[in-house]
Amino acid sequence: ARDELPALASLHEGDPRGYGDARDAELAETMAGSGIVYVQTTRAARETAAWLAGRGIAADYYHGGRRAADRERVQEAFMEGRLRVVAATNAFGLGIDKPDVRFVIHRQPPASVEEYHQEAGRAGRDGLLARCVLIHRPGALGRAAFLAGGGRLEREEVRRAREGLLRRREGTLAELGEAAGLGRADLIRLVDLLVQESVAERSGSRVRLTVADFDPDAIPLEGEERRRAYGRSRLQLLRALAETGACRRRFILNYLGEDPPWDRCGTCDNDALGVEPTPIPDLGGTLEGDGGAGLEVGDAVEHERFGPGVVQSAGDGRVTVAFEDGSIRTLAAALAAREGVLRRI
Repeated sequence: ARDELPALASLHEGDPRGYGDARDAELAETMAGSGIVYVQTTRAARETAAWLAGRGIAADYYHGGRRAADRERVQEAFMEGRLRVVAATNAFGLGIDKPDVRFVIHRQPPASVEEYHQEAGRAGRDGLLARCVLIHRPGALGRAAFLAGGGRLEREEVRRAREGLLRRREGTLAELGEAAGLGRADLIRLVDLLVQESVAERSGSRVRLTVADFDPDAIPLEGEERRRAYGRSRLQLLRALAETGACRRRFILNYLGEDPPWDRCGTCDNDALGVEPTPIPDLGGTLEGDGGAGLEVGDAVEHERFGPGVVQSAGDGRVTVAFEDGSIRTLAAALAAREGVLRRI
């Protein structure tokens, strides 16, 4: 029943990697409570809920495609404790403030560290021990990459889509996608560009052209490569979080611009198991150099090529910077000392 589902079953018996008897007993209590299993697709939400229900667990699914009445019913049952587990896409979350969520499991990878942090943060809001699990297989990031970034919208696709859109002129995204010959992801990107250029207007799932005609060559596509680079950078950081041997909590806090006064939180799996820390991962765009530049997490910097950014992590001779163009790059820290390459603002 898919590679990730048997892994969910193992959580009922403590972590197979083993924290020791006392730790297993403590963690077993968290798995006896209510929780959320996050997935990336509507199919996976339905499948996961059915799999859990088939094992006697009160579960249902939630995604943006369900009727509003069904979504409201699932949310109400979960909040009142009649449902123990909700299998959901990221549509489930806004307005959810159930203090006694004991576990959050990501059966499939989210799109970014930010998304993981936000969704995992729904556990343990009552201040008691909660458990967050990311089921990680490197191959699963391929689907996450598709969902996060998708393909590139090409000029020729815009030209072909124009003919279909002018014939249809108004309709739902599904109807316009069929008329334009575009997949949903590419159509949404094109619609966003058309709305930006005042060629169309969008209300909910319906779109309407507001002009008699438009020049497909005048629709700006320069942002497409930046969008795709941003999506790749976010997934590279998610992979780094999943595969690091360092403290995972510190990794996330560093990424969010915080520098805690400790190296080990003592509660993540790496810390509890005494895993040997690994070097800061190379996330792409590494430039050669050695030494250190004295940069700290949260420092505003400017790179002669990539522009302004904010330091996300620093150490071991490297500095990771999130730039305003959407890219996230790991650079040799010594380059910060070279005039005009990377400087603190």
